[in-house]
Amino acid sequence: MRKHNYLIYLIGCMTLLVMTGCMLQTQDKAFDTPYPSVLSTSTIINLVLPTILPSNTPSALLRETHTPEPISSPETRTALPTFSPEDARTYVTELLDTNAGCRMPCWWGITPGQTTWQEALSFLERFAISILVYPGQDGMYADVDFPLPREVPYAYRLQQHYMIQEGIVEEIEVYNYDLATHTYLPEFLNTYGQPDEVWVRTYRPERGNEPFEIALFYPSQGILMDTPGGGGGGIEGNIIRNCLRDMNWPFLYLWSPEIEITFKDAEEQYLNPEEGYFLPLYDATGMTVAEFYENFKDPNTTACLETPLDLWP
Repeated sequence: MRKHNYLIYLIGCMTLLVMTGCMLQTQDKAFDTPYPSVLSTSTIINLVLPTILPSNTPSALLRETHTPEPISSPETRTALPTFSPEDARTYVTELLDTNAGCRMPCWWGITPGQTTWQEALSFLERFAISILVYPGQDGMYADVDFPLPREVPYAYRLQQHYMIQEGIVEEIEVYNYDLATHTYLPEFLNTYGQPDEVWVRTYRPERGNEPFEIALFYPSQGILMDTPGGGGGGIEGNIIRNCLRDMNWPFLYLWSPEIEITFKDAEEQYLNPEEGYFLPLYDATGMTVAEFYENFKDPNTTACLETPLDLWP
């Protein structure tokens, strides 16, 4: 497995963009993207368009990117018929609501360790905005963008990342903004049960926007849910309080449960430890995983997490 982050933060001004000839699309244009717009293994590509995030975005949403290499051995395929833009948005909405009727680590009917990339690609290319496939150290990778079913704040994306080895999808990384209600924290806990481990990351207020990040680790199910944000709290003396309201825009990392992985492995692969360290829930807050589960599976809970300020950088 490897580290891959969905969203990136472009530092600079519009003058620099003009000088370099970059062209950025705002999210409202995604509604007008013609179909199909698929960059697959039959296309040689060496470009990634950056995404600008608002200045107040939690640092957990600021993810590194990579520059893919061109495909060295293009593959010729016959694409399935594509959806119209309207039908694609409708279908994406259905998938966000139902996850195609499957349980994670299956995502939209694609199961890590089982589904072939050809099967996944034949499915995704019918309604994706773009599919960028490129080689990497561990195999092949694919970045897939989808039409937004509704307008969202500027520059957020609906994106998935796939790692493919020997023709099989081995990992899936997902970012849905807040468009998939079944991934909201209470709903997620009610569906997938008590996590094996819960980890916390936050920062001192002088770091900027005071993000609060919760990682729910289910190695026996092949799931890591990393959810930043939250609300209902703040800094009180030497305490950082967060009541985890509106933890609705998680990053999901999915793999076959047959793969053994520790949280530290997952942190290194997915969670950008350069941004700061995670601490076990109990060490950070004094709350057990069982207490966390019982409190926060209830969407109407009044519970909050409190962590000493001096624990954090």
